[in-house]
Amino acid sequence: MMTRALLTAVLLLASACAHGPSEKEERSARIHFDLALERQKAGDAKEAYQQIEKAIALDPTFAPNFNVKGLMLHLSFTRYDEAIAAYQQALKLDPKYSEVHTNLGNVYLD
Repeated sequence: MMTRALLTAVLLLASACAHGPSEKEERSARIHFDLALERQKAGDAKEAYQQIEKAIALDPTFAPNFNVKGLMLHLSFTRYDEAIAAYQQALKLDPKYSEVHTNLGNVYLD
């Protein structure tokens, strides 16, 4: 009986610690996402990657963050294994994200 109570307490604590991003974190993440796209368009792949990493840190539940990270890793840095992992994370978050399926296929073709 004590073990069951302890297990229940641990599960409650774990679920209390797990949370999605706050509204402020989501807004900040979108700003970094937009900055990443702008820096990529400007040809600054290193800064673009740093911005998408910041976006992911703030909101790891937004699948487009991982799609963009995958694109950068694939096309700007030719780090295929890491690109595949980023695309797989995007699909874990949104299995019907068709653009990610296409991008993942393109990595395997390269």
